[in-house]
Amino acid sequence: MVDYLDIYRTDAGRYDLMVGAEDVDRCVIAALAALVPLQGASVIEVGVGTGRITKQLVAAGARVLGVEPEEAMLCMAQKGIAALGADPDGLVIGSLASLPFETASADLSVAGWVFGHQRSFEPERWKSTVAAGIGELQRVTRSGGWIVLFETLGTAVEEPAVRSDLAELYRYLEDGFGFQRRVLRTDYAFASAADAAAGLRFFFGDALAERVLARGWARVPEWTGCWSRRRSDR
Repeated sequence: MVDYLDIYRTDAGRYDLMVGAEDVDRCVIAALAALVPLQGASVIEVGVGTGRITKQLVAAGARVLGVEPEEAMLCMAQKGIAALGADPDGLVIGSLASLPFETASADLSVAGWVFGHQRSFEPERWKSTVAAGIGELQRVTRSGGWIVLFETLGTAVEEPAVRSDLAELYRYLEDGFGFQRRVLRTDYAFASAADAAAGLRFFFGDALAERVLARGWARVPEWTGCWSRRRSDR
């Protein structure tokens, strides 16, 4: 079984190369821009990782504050936005359950591939962690602003699908918190199928890498769920 925490702590560089090949058509940033004009927008991001979404937000003219629990990942994100002329000090070590940001300070709050990990990292208490995280996103977002979550709907599969271990989480987001889901196509693009298999194997495992090779996929199908909800005062 892949140890994601170990990858985030010790292999941030290879992870960054992998996610840099993801979402070749930039559907994630387009989905955010369709909700909130990003030029001049105040954005809070939870789980910035190595800064893939963060850099796109900054490039679109947004002012971004964010948290990331793993120092190696955060360092790469800080360097990435500094290269774009943004203040790296706005990205800090932190967790989704207690955000170090002012109440009602964001036009848009984003959490990308964060809540899904709680199912495996905290199997006995993931619901309470998710509820606390949603509460914090609600707190920091202005009335009328948007809260947007991204989670996986499948890698190297030809149709979007909900993994069995994530089905309860997705129902919880929709039935418990009123999030609406849409499906995005966020393919990986590599120079060749061999490069794709090599770039994905360490994170997704041997079986997926061998499937990529067997299909000859240089462009690997990737599906992402986009859950969104306008911030309300209820």
